[in-house]
Amino acid sequence: MRKLKSKRLIILGVIIIVIILLILVIFLNIKSDKKVVIKKDEATKLYDNIKTGSCTDIPNDNNGVLLNLVFADLKNKDSLSDDINLDDFLNSLESVSGNKKMDYTINDFIYEGYSYTLDGNKISRKKASCPKVSYTSKLYGYTYNNDNLELYIKMGYIDNGKVYDLSNKEIGEYDKKTINKILDDGTLQIYSYQIDNNKYYFKKIIEG
Repeated sequence: MRKLKSKRLIILGVIIIVIILLILVIFLNIKSDKKVVIKKDEATKLYDNIKTGSCTDIPNDNNGVLLNLVFADLKNKDSLSDDINLDDFLNSLESVSGNKKMDYTINDFIYEGYSYTLDGNKISRKKASCPKVSYTSKLYGYTYNNDNLELYIKMGYIDNGKVYDLSNKEIGEYDKKTINKILDDGTLQIYSYQIDNNKYYFKKIIEG
């Protein structure tokens, strides 16, 4: 009788342990899923600031990418004007990169129809001619760990109904319904961000 009771207790103990392990697995999977969703949302938000509007320089180097991000931040703050105070630019530079002293050059940088140039302690603008082609891009993917996030952006441009990568190679006929698929063959650019206290700071662009 004691052996039977002891055997039942062992079985019950095993069942309890199995149930606890199952609960832990389910909890960890739910927690992991939530983490991915949060990072995906953040990646999408960052990409929204990367997308170039009409009549904007297509960023092909670190300076162009940095300026595009900073001017997007200035636009979000409603700070774009004919004369931008350098301090306002530097504040946006810090918001984007975490560093007011990050190297940059502003000389006829075209952003949404205006050409911007640094002149002393202010940035002046004038109307600019828009490119004949229309640039397009998509968020292709992203990777992250506790300290860094990298966005994978596929880029190209549309000219006379055809789509080209940034090396001027034709990759397809333009179709609004299939442009995302066509951009799979576009130019890959990787935007690298450092994560610090849940904030994302642009550091550099890596050619794919």
